[in-house]
Amino acid sequence: MSPLAAHFSDKVWVAKLAYLCDIFSLFNELNLCLQGKMTTVFKLADKVAAFKAKLELWGLPANRGNLDMFQTLAGILGETEPERSFSWLVHGHLSLLLKEFERCFPTTKDPRTGKERIRDPFLNKSGESVQEDQLLEIANDGGL
Repeated sequence: MSPLAAHFSDKVWVAKLAYLCDIFSLFNELNLCLQGKMTTVFKLADKVAAFKAKLELWGLPANRGNLDMFQTLAGILGETEPERSFSWLVHGHLSLLLKEFERCFPTTKDPRTGKERIRDPFLNKSGESVQEDQLLEIANDGGL
């Protein structure tokens, strides 16, 4: 028997492997969402912002010992008694991932910030009543 096979009898090692399987599966889903011909910088920024929000959201139950958001890990931990320190390990890793995502995709340089007018040219902002009047005239012009 291979000496590496001993790792599969170590419950903590198998749980860590299951967590990595789940987290890399989520990274793969994000990666696939960021590809394609019919995408815009706004859609990409939305996907990254949503993933950052999910990382933050997943950290809350992980901090309390609830790891159900990771299916493979939850299945492994359902068969064994979960260790409280393992939940802290997952919570710490999610926090580090969130910091790394914030470093790579800072909120301050979000391409969506201040560009709402590009995404939705009919966005209603106060102080634009002249433009609104002109839009209403165009919208109600039957000849156009």
